[in-house]
Amino acid sequence: MKTKRLYYTDSNLLSFNSRIAAVSQDEDKFVTVLEKTAFYPTSGGQQHDIGILQNVPVIDVIDGDEIKHITESEVGKVGEIVSGRIDYERRHRNKQQHSAQHILSQSFHRLYNFVTMSVHLGESYGNIELDVKELSEIQIQKAEFLSNRVISENRLVQAILIHSDNIGLYNLRKLPKREGEIRLIQIDDFECTACGGTHVNFTSEIQMLKIISTEKIRGRVAVNFLCGQNAVDDYITRFKVTNSIAKKLTCSVNDLELHFDKLVETNKSLKRYLSQLQKELVPQIVQSLITSVEDINNTNVCLQKKVVLIKKISINFHWNLQKNVTEYQFSCIMIKSLYVVPSQSSKAPERLLKNYPL
Repeated sequence: MKTKRLYYTDSNLLSFNSRIAAVSQDEDKFVTVLEKTAFYPTSGGQQHDIGILQNVPVIDVIDGDEIKHITESEVGKVGEIVSGRIDYERRHRNKQQHSAQHILSQSFHRLYNFVTMSVHLGESYGNIELDVKELSEIQIQKAEFLSNRVISENRLVQAILIHSDNIGLYNLRKLPKREGEIRLIQIDDFECTACGGTHVNFTSEIQMLKIISTEKIRGRVAVNFLCGQNAVDDYITRFKVTNSIAKKLTCSVNDLELHFDKLVETNKSLKRYLSQLQKELVPQIVQSLITSVEDINNTNVCLQKKVVLIKKISINFHWNLQKNVTEYQFSCIMIKSLYVVPSQSSKAPERLLKNYPL
């Protein structure tokens, strides 16, 4: 039997009672099918509800004719009546995101005739994939502006159940493929689309919408957005960060970008100056190290605690050093303690002497 979807007619319903229609077990998980449920299953890009059934946490909800509630312990026996309760925070966030997605998709469609190809509504942000290869900053700004205008106008959001034979009576953004009973989500005279998800009652419940980035997916542009409490939380975080940086730089938030650009350019100039100093100093240091290799009794002596200098100059120092000395001299210079190394003309054995402080 098909599970009756209580959220189809009431997205605000958070508690309900229902009879258990079937139970099973999948490895260490328990599966419960109810005659009716308010739990929304993962589908249409929207995440499933969480909550409890008979005080047992519901960790997943799987879509199908029979909606499956997944738990880690048994909920009850077939025929028993159980109570369910939906987690409000997750349901509210999902409603905000899904309604916001409809408004944003319709905004791009109205302004530029862009078609939404896929939707993903995640924990932290929403995403719509548009059937376009490029998207300008102006297009993004206009779509965001229109979306927020519709949100602020507190427009009515309705769920309407119709038969597919009557689909022509509605101005749909996208025609559904299924036949029979179809559920439409209508946002006043602005948007109307077939959808099985949960939605707000009025657009003002979404609070606000902010496009945060775009990316390429399968050659198309995907638009990432925040809305509702997620957008508010993001604003609070960004305000704290930008306000803190502005205070440290003793400038206004509006001038942060200008000050940052100046810091970047100053940093680049200092790096160029440092690089030039290294090029000028390296030959002098190399010469100093070479002269520290003294010839005593036909034996080359390397006073090599000066190797500390190498570490203090730069990574590029070694490359420059090798261009100015022979391989033999370089080997001597790199020894960390005072060694006596036989010269090419000497057959005396190598002897290790005590450290020689510079």
